[in-house]
Amino acid sequence: MDRAGGKRYSREPVGRGEIARYIIQALAVKEPMNISAITCEVKAMRGKVSRRIIRERLKRLEKEEMVQRIEGAGKTYSLVETKGIRR
Repeated sequence: MDRAGGKRYSREPVGRGEIARYIIQALAVKEPMNISAITCEVKAMRGKVSRRIIRERLKRLEKEEMVQRIEGAGKTYSLVETKGIRR
């Protein structure tokens, strides 16, 4: 309880991969997309999220070779094609 006698509510920690999962889901449904479009899709699924966070997660996913940036199309991303797995 807090000092005023009311209950203290704390948010549960968000999983580190939660936003990344939403990004992958968004790209699986509507690819390719730019950062702003991905942000809108993730907001619709999750609620609050910023373009900065989406940009950071996309860089991480790109290093892990899960998404790829499409050359010549601004900052547009799509899922990486993998052999033997259908989307």
